[in-house]
Amino acid sequence: MNETFKPSPKKRWLSRMKWIFGLCVAFYSALLVILVLNENRLVYPTPGMRGNWQPTDITFEEVNFKSKDDTDISGWFLPAPMGRDRPPRTLLLCHGNGENVAMATAHMGDELRQFLGANVLVFDYRGYGKSDGSPHEQGILMDAEAAMSWLNKKTDTTPQDVIVVGHSIGGGPACHLASKIGAKALVLQRTFASLPDAAKSNFWFIPVDRIMSNRYPSAEKIRTCDVPLFQSHGDRDYLVPISSGKKIFDSSPSKNKQFYLNSGGGHWDRLPKDYWNRLIAFLNGLE
Repeated sequence: MNETFKPSPKKRWLSRMKWIFGLCVAFYSALLVILVLNENRLVYPTPGMRGNWQPTDITFEEVNFKSKDDTDISGWFLPAPMGRDRPPRTLLLCHGNGENVAMATAHMGDELRQFLGANVLVFDYRGYGKSDGSPHEQGILMDAEAAMSWLNKKTDTTPQDVIVVGHSIGGGPACHLASKIGAKALVLQRTFASLPDAAKSNFWFIPVDRIMSNRYPSAEKIRTCDVPLFQSHGDRDYLVPISSGKKIFDSSPSKNKQFYLNSGGGHWDRLPKDYWNRLIAFLNGLE
């Protein structure tokens, strides 16, 4: 008489584990595919037209220019305050990835204009605000170059006369400009050594170094850039770890560089008065 074969409990357990493992591998693989296909949407959470686009307390001129690939780029030019006892500085602001020109001007651009006595150009990357196109790394770098060119013509300056400011992801195009065409000074706020370097601190379970196409390798680019550097970072920045920011500072060969530690500061906190005093002193020392 034939008896029905029954696998041992151990074999049944191993079979279940293999099935569960296979399911986990399939799920993880699908997750990686989704992340790769949607990387630009995740990296560039464009805020649309949020913000005050007709502020009554800020003087600005809405400007337009074309990027190298003929993409229309929009920005705001903020003229320097009147009545200062020194010639105005010239400044280009590369804002963060969750902002547009209206938002960036309200929280940082106008402060730069007033505290530093500067003509300031704040521009929107492609796909942001009123700028055409869709954001991606190479396109944004071209937009930054076009912004510098427009600002030089507007203010009769050269790149070596311009203070380039990069906030968060804006540190990528800011470091690109300083390393490729030069700048009077590079001011970095809460930015990262590279985008994968910042991403892996929050997504340690994803091989971001291998799958990300948007890189912004600022620490690598700055190794050949001796532009004066003033960098700041908060020690409670949980979006971009301060350790990532310090890699840029350590890589810079500049003999004139300062790192400002914003004690207790997070990624979006307003910078304290002491920061502005230190930055002004730094820039005065260049002049």
